[in-house]
Amino acid sequence: MSTLYPGKVGDEFIFTRGHIHAVSDRPEIYVRQSGRGVMLMELEDGTVRAEPMTPNSVVYVAPHWIHRSVNVGAEPLITLFCYPADAGQDYAIIERAGGIRDLIVDDGTGGWKQVPNPRYRFRSTATGATE
Repeated sequence: MSTLYPGKVGDEFIFTRGHIHAVSDRPEIYVRQSGRGVMLMELEDGTVRAEPMTPNSVVYVAPHWIHRSVNVGAEPLITLFCYPADAGQDYAIIERAGGIRDLIVDDGTGGWKQVPNPRYRFRSTATGATE
């Protein structure tokens, strides 16, 4: 279980640190228990998906996707998650790139929108390094 409290820094919603699995061919599932959230995911080639986490939804994070949860509501986002025990986590892949390619920000109408991350440095799929 994970609890992510609400809040924003500027217009950007609070998010988990995020990771890719150290054994990257391992999937993960998230079941939203309460709150409003978005699962923000990125492949190493820069492809990004933002999957809303709705009541009782299950979000499948396929192998090789970098992922983080974002709380877009006013109450705690509580999720149940499960992944293979040997998956491990690599948190540094996000740090080296200055985050995920896109950010989830307040849209000014009580919702959220996805915008480019100005701090992002593209990942090289060959080395995992940033350019």
